Amino acid sequence: MKKNIGVIVTIFLLVSAATAAAQRRWKGRIVKEGDVTIVLNTREPIYGEPILTLEEELTLGGGKAQGEAVFSRAWRIAVDNDSSIYVGDIRQSRIKVFNKAGAYLRTIGRRGQGPGELSLVDSITISQDRQELVVADIGKLVVFDLQGRFKKNIATKGLSSAFADRQGNVFLSMDDIREKRVIFRIFGPDMTTVLADIAAIPQPPDLNLYSPRAYWILNPQGRLVFGYPKTYEISLYDEHFKAIKKIRREYEPARVTDEDKKIYLKRSNPPGVTGPPKYACPSVHAAFRSFFSDDHGRLFVQTWDRTPDGKQDVFDEDGRFFGRFPLNTHPDLVNPTPTLLQGDKLYTIEADEEGFEVVKRYSVVWKH
Repeated sequence: MKKNIGVIVTIFLLVSAATAAAQRRWKGRIVKEGDVTIVLNTREPIYGEPILTLEEELTLGGGKAQGEAVFSRAWRIAVDNDSSIYVGDIRQSRIKVFNKAGAYLRTIGRRGQGPGELSLVDSITISQDRQELVVADIGKLVVFDLQGRFKKNIATKGLSSAFADRQGNVFLSMDDIREKRVIFRIFGPDMTTVLADIAAIPQPPDLNLYSPRAYWILNPQGRLVFGYPKTYEISLYDEHFKAIKKIRREYEPARVTDEDKKIYLKRSNPPGVTGPPKYACPSVHAAFRSFFSDDHGRLFVQTWDRTPDGKQDVFDEDGRFFGRFPLNTHPDLVNPTPTLLQGDKLYTIEADEEGFEVVKRYSVVWKH
């Protein structure tokens, strides 16, 4: 009898192991389109539960902050090799730097038009190779060393949003008003040589909160990642700005809920303007909102999905959809705030329960 029980238990364990292995099997496909690798993912990830957990370690800003630790509007973040945190405040037109324990260190830049002065902080990028902080302002990139000393301005062109890579190449998204489109173009450091045109995206016919908006970043390896969420496709580029891989996922567009519509109605008109919103609210969301990458080559995509395991789709270094996890998102629906994952630390900009801007750092523990 005991022998039979042992056999039954063994069979049960083998079946359970086989079932678990089957559940972890990736069901997508990899194909080639010319020189580009296409990773085709199904709607379901390899793992069906949240694949990581977050433990809050540090909060900067908020209602109890004082002095230089107060943010008017935290807009961009960057982290250097010493784990110091750089917070770009778009309303104060400056960058505040904190050490890894959260102590205030210094302020870089100030409002103005002179050398080292800023009108706004549209983006901030740290070049670890050159030990430089590059700040995108209106019509220019402003370069500081990491101690905050002004080095130079780089003039950019027209109405644009810009950032630079380790080689000093400048990435511009430019509003082409005449053609009603946005051009995503890369210039050499001297701003006279066009290295590549990545895309020319038609401007949406309306300005609703949920229109697809193209998004691009440089991953920690310094490579370009670009996506236009009219479809679920994200492209990865090599050092010559040639697409080498495209990650696609089957998806069903998330419906715009009644709660979404309330947010839309609240945000459609500027203060003091009454009446119905000028633009109709769409019935479905875009394929995704934004994305970021980590130093292991994983890609994290923020979607509009409402799934128990969270809105962040995670793809491994090969582009396979292997899980999700939940993450608090900033209430600004038009301008996604950045998220950074360096080592085992995740950095975000959020709004606390009282509505104050806060920068948070989490410790990351992977389950798979």
